[in-house]
Amino acid sequence: PVKIEGPIELVPTLRPTVTVSGVAISNPPDWPDQEFVSVALARTQIDIPDLLAKEITIGELTAQGVAFHLTSDAQGLNNWAMSANERQQSVQKAAETQKAPTTVDAAPEERSIRFTAIDRLSLTDIAVYYQDAIINKTVEFKIDEFSGSAKAGEPVQFVLDGNCQGHE
Repeated sequence: PVKIEGPIELVPTLRPTVTVSGVAISNPPDWPDQEFVSVALARTQIDIPDLLAKEITIGELTAQGVAFHLTSDAQGLNNWAMSANERQQSVQKAAETQKAPTTVDAAPEERSIRFTAIDRLSLTDIAVYYQDAIINKTVEFKIDEFSGSAKAGEPVQFVLDGNCQGHE
């Protein structure tokens, strides 16, 4: 289940901005009760004329107060999938242990839309918690700030400040 406890704001222009606060996404069934992802604030702005020309230009991508809780159980199943191949492998493993359905959507065809730029990226107070039951290990890393831009025709510029297991 997905819960949105804060306001949702839409500023309609040729570069509309959507802001959402207080988002919580629960873990899949049969996983611990804690949230899978929580987001205090998320905001994005996308250029509609570029999108109609099959290009993605992001004016702003902001996230604040984000927490990811990634878990790998004793059978090697994850509460997340990063690619269609991983989803397929996870579903196959789950099917072998009778924990999930045995079908998965096919991988999407090659997309004809291309990414061209992100004018402003700002990620602050991001935490990732990873727990692996097989090796009985928990890893935690935090991003205090990840900001920058990737404008067309210009060098990519990013600033990153954070820590892993308390080490900067």
